[in-house]
Amino acid sequence: MKKLFLPFLMLFLLSGCNSKSKRDLKNSQNTTPKNQKLGEIVIPESGNVLPEMVENQTISNTDIIDQPDNVTITLKIVGIRDGDSADGLYGDFPVGIRLAHIDAPEKRQAFGKAAKQKLSDLCFGKTVTIVSEGKKGTYHGGRIIAEVFLEDGTNVNKTMISEGFAWHYNKYSKDKSYDTLENDARINKRGLWTDQNPVSPWNFR
Repeated sequence: MKKLFLPFLMLFLLSGCNSKSKRDLKNSQNTTPKNQKLGEIVIPESGNVLPEMVENQTISNTDIIDQPDNVTITLKIVGIRDGDSADGLYGDFPVGIRLAHIDAPEKRQAFGKAAKQKLSDLCFGKTVTIVSEGKKGTYHGGRIIAEVFLEDGTNVNKTMISEGFAWHYNKYSKDKSYDTLENDARINKRGLWTDQNPVSPWNFR
């Protein structure tokens, strides 16, 4: 299975996916309650699981699911670059990941190191499922723009927002659930919102 899909994954990383998602993950919480579960991995309800990928109703860490509107890959997180970027390993193939919808403080900013540590605490060394909506598909250097889900269904991107370690990157994201989570974190002064004058990363840059 891994050998079969590696050429597709390489093509996806190099050329991107031009189809735009027709569906949004419509929850405003940090989990995906309406999703299908296969074992302990949560797959968005729009996903179509290929029969040969399912063995004892689980998905291995080398399975990839190709769909018309998105690409879903289950892999292991082996590195954390900063609060919104990570490195994964799909079999022996490295995959750079840029977390969709969010923008974390730069390393030289207040809470920059804390954001990186939070992302590490959430997913470093863990098997996760990443879901790309296909919006160009790639970012700088061939990284996949994606939401990251833990095995228990936790949405890592939304957790970074809700706990105050990232901003909603509304220039590139129209998902209003992230606005709701950011406003809640701001009101309750979590994370970077404890700062009297927090500066967005895009203004800092």
